[in-house]
Amino acid sequence: MSLPTLIEHFDNDLQLPRNPARIRDYTLENRFGCAKEIEYNLFDLSSANINGFYVLYEYEHQAQGPLKRAVIVINNKAPVYWRRFAAIKELIHVFDHDEHQFADEENIRALLREMEFPYDIIQAGHYDDDPDGRAVIPALALCVPKSIRSEMRAKLITASHDEAVKLKEEFCKKFEIPFRYKNFIFSEDFDGILADILKNYYE
Repeated sequence: MSLPTLIEHFDNDLQLPRNPARIRDYTLENRFGCAKEIEYNLFDLSSANINGFYVLYEYEHQAQGPLKRAVIVINNKAPVYWRRFAAIKELIHVFDHDEHQFADEENIRALLREMEFPYDIIQAGHYDDDPDGRAVIPALALCVPKSIRSEMRAKLITASHDEAVKLKEEFCKKFEIPFRYKNFIFSEDFDGILADILKNYYE
């Protein structure tokens, strides 16, 4: 269950913007996380505030016995960059513990039909209460390798305010990162917060 290893691997992979399926496949190939299967679904969710959600359940495989399957639902109505980011962010939950597990597949399918999760990024210091919110930080790290984050910060040091705004917006468009994270991901605090989250929740 090595999320730090996953992020380290993709820090050295500059094939951008990220393809969530490649991250999923690498996770499964290396048996990272709690799920043996990870299924993506596109749904037209009614709320514009819902970009995606994750659920985990256990089922009886005919040959292998009990297996855990992660189901990741992405809002097909969201812009493409949000769909991409939500797919990666929800994938982070395979590294969480089993507190999100449901009893059986019937509950999961009912959830896909009926449930809507409000989406919001949490403020620093509330990670214990919201595993969905804390998944945003490692998801951003997977989308933007450390070397590129560092290079961008160096450019921003000498940029004027207007130049910095333009640089961040151009970067987000190029690598398909939601604009709402343009200040946070390039802040001096980001790497420290990422390190704390990896140490406290995923090692």
